[in-house]
Amino acid sequence: MNKIVRFVGVLVLGLSLFGCKDEKGTSGSEENPIEEVVVDGANVEEEPVKTIETVAPWENLYEQEPTILKSTAKILKVDNKKAITLMAESSRLTVKKDGLETVLDALRTTSAKDYLSDEFNKAVVANGGKGVGLRVDVSPNAVEDGSGKRGNYYQFSVYENYEDRIVTVGTFIYDLRTMSFYEMDVVEADYIPLKYATSKKKSLAEIVEN
Repeated sequence: MNKIVRFVGVLVLGLSLFGCKDEKGTSGSEENPIEEVVVDGANVEEEPVKTIETVAPWENLYEQEPTILKSTAKILKVDNKKAITLMAESSRLTVKKDGLETVLDALRTTSAKDYLSDEFNKAVVANGGKGVGLRVDVSPNAVEDGSGKRGNYYQFSVYENYEDRIVTVGTFIYDLRTMSFYEMDVVEADYIPLKYATSKKKSLAEIVEN
């Protein structure tokens, strides 16, 4: 009799354990619960891609530099207000993508050539530097030229590059409206006009598409 009772008890216990295991197997274990992932592509809004052209500020050269404004008004034979309007974003020029190279080629015929020469670069290296660098600060084609600001002109900074510092030696501007180069006079905090090779005028005029 005792053997029969013991057998029935073991049988019931075994059936109970089997039932529990089956229930856990169909619903997932507590350690690794089953996750339901619902993807609704129609409701996902993509954020517009930001480019330098959409976020870079527009620089109006004539508003910032009274000396260049005065020179421009004289060259174009317009008053200051009209000159500022010509430099506004609403009047921006379309410049060829390779316009930067043409402007730099002409820049090398100005007094900037002293800073951009191999001799000056070697002198910086001999002084413990890495060499001479040129940064595009403002450009009508900000994305292509890697500048952080846009405008109807180009602005360049030439600098000596050292391990622990950068020393700016010259800041130059090319005005697309008047096809004029300027260099910043650090002492006077002003810009002075620069002469460049007249043979470059034709190629400079051709970079403007409108």
